[in-house]
Amino acid sequence: MRFGTFLCGVVALFAAAAANGQDTADAWTDEAIWVTVAETYGFEQRLRGIAFDNQDVRQQIRRAGVMPACRVIADFIDRKADAVSSSYRILIVAEARIMVPEGRAFQEQVSIHPSGHRFGRLVERVERRAPEIFADLPTQIESELVAELAKLPTTVGEWRVPVADWNFNGSNQSVWATACMISNLRDPSNAKGAFDGFYRERPAQ
Repeated sequence: MRFGTFLCGVVALFAAAAANGQDTADAWTDEAIWVTVAETYGFEQRLRGIAFDNQDVRQQIRRAGVMPACRVIADFIDRKADAVSSSYRILIVAEARIMVPEGRAFQEQVSIHPSGHRFGRLVERVERRAPEIFADLPTQIESELVAELAKLPTTVGEWRVPVADWNFNGSNQSVWATACMISNLRDPSNAKGAFDGFYRERPAQ
């Protein structure tokens, strides 16, 4: 799964920071930039946000269940990211070079990693430069993703497994994306505990 790749990238960056004494930069090649920005992660993040804001997608998750629906959503996001990967790479590498020119310190290179403070601004610059890559995403979700989810059988019993005690009606609506991220991990029950404090249902007072 791409989330695992992203986590590996975080570990690799901080390992490199330790090895470099946190103040020297390796060669700022296109490949180094592509790895630093976690490849198509920014595009996937944007697509994921649109998908989970869609009421039809949420309704289908409730109907079909978290586990099967989230597998379909993850596959959909991967396919869309793969389809734009080449053009997206050219764009984000070019914008990254403007933000962090050759020879800048390692700390500045890390700033455009998804965990860095300038990553959001980097993706926004890509979106402004090539709005056509992002413009049709809501339509694709309505016409393609919802149709794929509708083909899944209706779940019987608790639809929220493996997060059966999470509140999907509360004010914190990031619960949808987090539930899907958890459900696609190798060990959802182990990862779930880190988020229980944010999403677990509170007993009625």
